[in-house]
Amino acid sequence: MRVNIYRQEFTYLVTLERRKAANTGLQFVGIRFWLKSHEDLHHSKADDDRSAVTFFADNVDDLRNLLETALRALDTD
Repeated sequence: MRVNIYRQEFTYLVTLERRKAANTGLQFVGIRFWLKSHEDLHHSKADDDRSAVTFFADNVDDLRNLLETALRALDTD
């Protein structure tokens, strides 16, 4: 799957997510990048159905390695 996120959709809201997979007992950690969404898409002010992209890994070190790899890719140009 390919996901394209353009600058107009960026926010600087990034959250750490901790999830426990159902029936497996495995614990995952994720980094979630929240995206902008138009107010017309929400049923009410309490409706928080914003889009986000989350990268999950087994542990924080794996996530950190992923993000560091992405930053190095920016520096190679």
